[in-house]
This record gives sequence, structure tokens and C-alpha cells, in this order.
Amino acid sequence: SELGSGTSSRDIQQFGGALEIQYNYDRLDIGLDAGFATGDSAEGFGVLDRNTLSEPDGSPNTKVTNFKFDRDYHVDLLLFREVIGTVTNAVYIKPWIAYDLFEGPEDTLGFRLDLEYAQALESAATPGNSSFLGFEGDIRAYYHDKSGFMFDLEMGFLFPGGAFDYRPVDNTNNRDAEFAFTLQSRLTMKF
Repeated sequence: SELGSGTSSRDIQQFGGALEIQYNYDRLDIGLDAGFATGDSAEGFGVLDRNTLSEPDGSPNTKVTNFKFDRDYHVDLLLFREVIGTVTNAVYIKPWIAYDLFEGPEDTLGFRLDLEYAQALESAATPGNSSFLGFEGDIRAYYHDKSGFMFDLEMGFLFPGGAFDYRPVDNTNNRDAEFAFTLQSRLTMKF
């Protein structure tokens, strides 16, 4: 590909994958979601704050290794959806449990709890030069009926890891990442 005054080739080696396992017993569901996406040691992190085809000085990044999940593949409420933008340069594991208070032919009312742990694969690409991305807990209450009406109320709690601490080169103005919280509701009608 042509960059600036010369040409340069790129070696693209990106890998990613996701696993979703669910076991149902009567009104109880237990599951495990896990996934990984390769990272790149170039500066910058996530999909919201950088271009991965060039280095900060404008020179071409000749080895692109950061895989990115589709942004519509929702893993959680905060860490990957809002802070990073999607799963990239990470490995995560998320056990969850859901219970339907009542589940009938007409409608369902229930709750779900997700607990997620995440690590960066390339710590040099994180703001804090640490591999620990953090821990997130999400709680959801839901009501779905046969006609296609769905209502969800969700809360997410993110305890960010050292990967999000700000550590400039001169070691001044160091800042630690802080707890994040979200409350979201959704009203959906399928037809």
C-alpha cells in the first residue's frame, strides 16, 4: 500500500474468538462467556482513540495484530462497550446466572447476574502499561411477552484495573482510574 512518498507492505496477523456456553435447568440458566482478541504493542488502546495503520510519529505500522470484535457484539455494559469500544487486545471470562421468576407460554419475568474479568494481551498498549483491565458486574431485570414486547433494566459496575491508570513518561500527574456505574433501560417491540 502507498503511504506518503514511498510504498510499504504490511503483515496483518489478527486473531479472535468467542465462546458462549449455557445450561438450562427448569427456570435456572447458568452460562459462561469467554473470548479473546489479539492486540498490538503500538501506542493507543481500543477502537475509539487511535488509527492502527500508522505509528504516533506517522510512520507506517508494518505489523498489524490487533483484532477487533464487531461493535454490535455486546459483551458487557461498560468495559468493552463504552470504555474500549469493543473487544480488542483482551481476553475475558464471564460466568453468569439467570433465573425466571415465572416463565409461561405468554410471558417471562426474570433476573440475570454477570461477573466479568478481563486482561489485556499487550500491556504496553494500555494507558497504564498494565495487563489488568478490570472486573465488571452487571445485573439485569427483564420482562418479555409473546407479542414481542420486551423491557430490560440493567445496572453495570466497573472496577477498572491498572491498565486504565494514567502514567505519563515523566511520572508527574499520575492518575488512577476510578469506579464507573451505569443504569440503562430498554423498551423493545419486535414485529
